Amino acid sequence: MELENGFTSRGIYIFISEFISHYLGSIAVPLFFVFSGYYLFFTPKAWDIKTYQKHLTKKARGLLIPYLFWNLLTLLLEYLRLWVLSRSGGETQPMHFGLDHVWTALTLPMDFPLWYVRDLMIMHLLAPLLILAYRHLRAGAVLLLLANYLLCQHWYPQLFLSPLATALFYFSLGGYLGLKKIYFPDLFRRWMGLWGTFLVLLLLTMLGYMSFVPTLYIPFGVLAVLASAEHIFDRLPRVKAYCLAREGQVFFIYAVHLVFIENWIKGTFSRTPLAHSGWGLLLSYFVIPFITLAVCTLLYKGLNRLTPRLLSIITGGRS
Repeated sequence: MELENGFTSRGIYIFISEFISHYLGSIAVPLFFVFSGYYLFFTPKAWDIKTYQKHLTKKARGLLIPYLFWNLLTLLLEYLRLWVLSRSGGETQPMHFGLDHVWTALTLPMDFPLWYVRDLMIMHLLAPLLILAYRHLRAGAVLLLLANYLLCQHWYPQLFLSPLATALFYFSLGGYLGLKKIYFPDLFRRWMGLWGTFLVLLLLTMLGYMSFVPTLYIPFGVLAVLASAEHIFDRLPRVKAYCLAREGQVFFIYAVHLVFIENWIKGTFSRTPLAHSGWGLLLSYFVIPFITLAVCTLLYKGLNRLTPRLLSIITGGRS
C-alpha cells in the first residue's frame, strides 16, 4: 500500500481511508462470525431434531424476520424513489416489479450490510454438520475450512464453496473454540503474541510482501480483538453491561445506516466544497460516520418511543 498521490492531501486521505476501511475494517465481519460460532457451541446441546427445530425457530425470530423486513423495505423505497423521479421528469428507468426482483433483493441482499445475516443463517442451518465434522476431524475440520478459505480468497475464487468461504471458516473457528471451552481471556495471556503477529502480518501485507496470502493477518486480528475485549469486559463489567443493553440499537444502526442514511449524507457532502480537496475528503471521512450514528440513534429512539413492539420485531427481539 503506497501513497498513490504522494504526500499530498488527497494521497494522505486515500492512505488513511484505505487503512481504516480496507485493512482494519476487514476484521469486523469475521470477528462477528467467530463470536457467533463460539457462543453457539459453548453451551452443550444434544442437537437432536427437537433441539434443532427449537434453535431454528429462535433464529427465525432473531435473524430471518429482520432480514426479510429490511430488504423488502429497501426494495419498496427504491421503487418509490424511481416512481418519484419518473413523475418529476427525472430518471425514467422501467419500473417492473416481479418475484424475480424480490428474490434478487433478498439473496444479494439489497440492504447490502445484511449479507452477514444471510450467511449467518446458513451457518446455523449447517450447525449439525459442523458438529459431525468436529467429532470426526476435530481441529482438522477447521484447518480444511481454512484451506478452502485461502483457496477461494486468493487462488481459485470460482470454487463451489467460494460464496460461503469466509463464513464457514470463521464460524467454524469460533465453534471449535467454544466446543473446547477455550476461554477468550485465557488467550489474553498471550495477547502480545496475537497482537504482535497481527501487526507484523498487517505491515507486511501493506508493504506488498504478503501478496500470495494477503488476508492471513485477519484471523490473528480477530482473535487479538476478541481476547482483549473479553479481558476488558471481565475487568470492567459495567462496560459489558452497557454494550449488551444496546444490542438492539446496534442491530438497528447496522441495518439502516448504509442504504437509508449514510448514502444520503455522502450525497449531500459530495455537493459541498469539502468534496473537492483532500483535506475536505479526510474531514468528511471522519465526520460522516458520527452524523450517520446520530441520525440513526435519533430514529431508533423515536421508534422505540412510538412503536416499541414493532422495533423489537424488526431488530430480532433485541430491543
